[in-house]
Amino acid sequence: MIYTRHITVDLYDDRITEVETQQGDTARALEITVTMDGEQLTPAPGTRVNFRGRKPDGYGIDNPATITEQNTIRYQFTEQTVAYPGRFPCDIYFVQTDGTLSTVTFWLIVKPHPAGKPGTSSYEYGAMVDATNKALEAAGDASGAAGDASAAASAATEAAGLANTAAQAAGEATEKANTAAGRAETATETANTAADGANTAAAAANAAAGDAGAAADKANTAAGNADAATEKANAAAQDASEAATAADGATDRANTAAGLAESAADGANTATGAAQEATDAANAAAQQATGAAAEADAATDEALEAAEQARQAAQTVLGEIDGVVLLSLDTQQKYIMRFRISDGCPAIQVSKTIQAG
Repeated sequence: MIYTRHITVDLYDDRITEVETQQGDTARALEITVTMDGEQLTPAPGTRVNFRGRKPDGYGIDNPATITEQNTIRYQFTEQTVAYPGRFPCDIYFVQTDGTLSTVTFWLIVKPHPAGKPGTSSYEYGAMVDATNKALEAAGDASGAAGDASAAASAATEAAGLANTAAQAAGEATEKANTAAGRAETATETANTAADGANTAAAAANAAAGDAGAAADKANTAAGNADAATEKANAAAQDASEAATAADGATDRANTAAGLAESAADGANTATGAAQEATDAANAAAQQATGAAAEADAATDEALEAAEQARQAAQTVLGEIDGVVLLSLDTQQKYIMRFRISDGCPAIQVSKTIQAG
């Protein structure tokens, strides 16, 4: 387990900062927040950071440190960092593409081992070794890159030959492209003409669409009128149905009346025959009555004459007689005779009444 001490150092504020450790303790580390005028410094991408100092025995140390995700600097003590006891100056410096940037000095105090354990102190330039290794690695990368460049040159030469071939093919393609461009221009003119025709057709279609809209409105109105007419037709059909029902009833009654009329006609014909027979009988009876009347007139004359004779005879016998004599010559005629005899002066009144039956 590593035990870490946190400190803050600035690029300009030179206040004294001291860190204590024990001789030989390599399980200790520093985590340093670097500030500039109190604001934490954020290293640029690609920056390297190192820890350096000079021990009391004169040997120097210069080792690489790391940048954490929080942009702090972390340095774990090496054997040479804590090999010699005493107090010595240290700092943190950044190696950037545009130069080196150092913090102010802070002090590391290495306390001697309690048992007086001797330490072997020497120079330690881990940063230089790290830089050398990186340089060698870069050189190897450069050598590899050179080989890659040589291969790329060969490939470029081959590509140049291919490019020449391609250039010739491109020339031919250019001629074909020019020919195609002419044809395309002609096709463009044709397309423009067709576009004009399409625009004209579109205008006509729009006008037709407007007419269709108006026709649709009229159709909707006609549909409404048709619905109203349908309702009226349905009502008329209902009325017609009711009238047909009434007509059927009237037809039945007319048929019944026709039957009754036919029966009445038969009865009337029968009555007509009977009336004719009665008329004939009446005519015959009238003739008989006419004859009887003539006979009655003759009898009346005779009766009057007899009455006159009777009056005269009575007047001789009696001085005055009042009386009424009913003369019935037959069943059809009756005569009433009134007479008065007074002082030998007769007065006679005869009336005739004819009664049938």
